[in-house]
Amino acid sequence: MPTTEEVRKFLYDEGEKQRRKVLGDAHVDRSMSKNISDFARAGQELATESAWGTIWTRPGITHQQRSLVSVVILSTLGKQQELAAHVKGALNNGLTEGELKQNCLDISLTFCVFREVFLQIMAYTGVPNGMEAFRTADAAIQTWKAENS
Repeated sequence: MPTTEEVRKFLYDEGEKQRRKVLGDAHVDRSMSKNISDFARAGQELATESAWGTIWTRPGITHQQRSLVSVVILSTLGKQQELAAHVKGALNNGLTEGELKQNCLDISLTFCVFREVFLQIMAYTGVPNGMEAFRTADAAIQTWKAENS
């Protein structure tokens, strides 16, 4: 039977793979840089083990769907920095620049839902929160496009 440390290391390693796949190497490298304190590193390690190593490795829904759930939660909570990372992650998970330019009838259901989610967030959590979510998402999309063109 594996030890607790072996299980944690396995979850961390699997989580780091998922995190890099979704958010990209540059984001993960910045988050885990040697310049962060041991205090802050503990939070990064827990997020990598639990969210990325346990949740993002589960079957049942796609990475696009997990990204959508993350975007909804982060938008509702007003966590703009994490929202920007996860909007880029959703794009890394398969939304294309072409899909971004087409209207809702011509694009994937996931992207239509993505936009509609922001509108519903605005209606249920308030216009200022929704506007901030749209601004953050738009900036993340533009950054992602610049980095991936």
